[in-house]
Amino acid sequence: MHVNIISLIWILSSFIVLFDGWLCLSRKKFRGSKEFAIVNFTIAWYVFFTAFELMSVELDQVLFFTHLEYIATTFLPALLINFVLKFLDYDSPYNKPILIALSIIAFAEMILQWTTTRHGLVYRNVQLQAYGNLWVIHFEKGPVYILGSIIQELSIIGSMILFMNSLSKAKGTLRTQLSLMIIVLCIPLAVFLLYIFSAIPVPYDINPFSFTLVSIFTTFMLLRVDMFAFAPVKQGRVFMSMRESCVIVDENGRIVDMNQRTKEMLPFLNSDVIGEKALDVFAIFPSLIEAMIHHEEQEIELNASFVGGPEWILAKISLLNDDRKDSIVYAIFFEDTTERHRMLESLQYYATRDDLTGLFNRRYFYEAIKPGIIASITKDTEVSIIMIDIDSFKEVNDAYGHAIGDKVLRSCAKVLAAKLESESDAIIGRFGGDEFIVFLPQASLEEAKRIAEKLRLSVVAMPILEEIEQPLHISVGIAAGQIARLEEIEMLISKADDALYKAKRSGGNLVCV
Repeated sequence: MHVNIISLIWILSSFIVLFDGWLCLSRKKFRGSKEFAIVNFTIAWYVFFTAFELMSVELDQVLFFTHLEYIATTFLPALLINFVLKFLDYDSPYNKPILIALSIIAFAEMILQWTTTRHGLVYRNVQLQAYGNLWVIHFEKGPVYILGSIIQELSIIGSMILFMNSLSKAKGTLRTQLSLMIIVLCIPLAVFLLYIFSAIPVPYDINPFSFTLVSIFTTFMLLRVDMFAFAPVKQGRVFMSMRESCVIVDENGRIVDMNQRTKEMLPFLNSDVIGEKALDVFAIFPSLIEAMIHHEEQEIELNASFVGGPEWILAKISLLNDDRKDSIVYAIFFEDTTERHRMLESLQYYATRDDLTGLFNRRYFYEAIKPGIIASITKDTEVSIIMIDIDSFKEVNDAYGHAIGDKVLRSCAKVLAAKLESESDAIIGRFGGDEFIVFLPQASLEEAKRIAEKLRLSVVAMPILEEIEQPLHISVGIAAGQIARLEEIEMLISKADDALYKAKRSGGNLVCV
């Protein structure tokens, strides 16, 4: 054995590549990192024993170390293709057959290389030639050697094609990763072709140098552009419904793609967020973040108006695990539900409001006053009821028609509601026909009288409607007292109703108790 500078460089390179493999393996939870670690370990094996080949001074020694090299070089095509398919998440029924075929070919090529002195299928007429202080193997290339070279080149070219196909659809950080991988793969491709056609003016194989560069550059990407912290996800299984906005998040929690509808609906989701962490991008929606952290399939209502989106959107999280327990990939679908919300609000409004006056209807009035009644019972205070009836309304309706009657009801309701705005917690509703009802929680009889008189005067002061050319006025009945149960409110309403009819019998435009 004769130590020389080239063999020392190769030994140093093998340890660098071995370290690179360890770095990749340390990120094994990320897709493709484990596979590339194996590629690195294989390259390290090849480079290490190439160094010992160059230190050998006898043919038997050289052949022994080339046998060890071939354990790595023959399997490199299968390992490289396996890494690329894994990293790109390329799903095809041909993946497994191709890898099995490459592995079988690699094993057969390795056995034939070990026995090449018997049949000459790999190389023949092997001899050593001295170049300075180096002894370099020379041989005639056999058909198996040529076939192995073609397979190795095709594996590199195939890997580049797969990367370029993904590059055409990639954005942001992913595009940077794929571009660098294509550039890196050009190195061993170019060097191998130059070596095969004897275009390099050095007598020894410099493929170890090119593969070392591949390892170093990939490690750079590992550390600087998050090589394995951001893996692409197959687009075809994400955009299942193009009518909805869709964002795809990979197993590393980064946004990898979105459809055009997403950019239209939510302007802050654009190409700039590709490659960013989803938890950071969606930090403005805490409820969405909560579901993402716990990997839960949920439907969450969000208000997106403050980020330039619709007033209401429905976010639907769908897990896409691919049966891999350690890999959580999910799609987030966004649907504009603003119109649906408005429709529900409209339905709620008409379910609780009188469609003519806009006041609470009788049914909902009872629901609305429950909290006030409970508070009064708890605090042992009085509540008051005010009943209101429009004087001479039947005559107006008969004389001028229902359209004018409706206008009178709307006008009175508007004035009454406006006057009650200054009264804390007062609730007004249309009780039926031309009758209105007011609930005053924790209000004494004297307080109810004050408010009732204010309401009466507000109607008297209304502008005269030009259609009827006569002033409007109301009769008002009041009842107040303490109640022990919700049901007892009916007793107060009955008393207020009796007081109302007392006011009407007294000529109207009057407040009675």
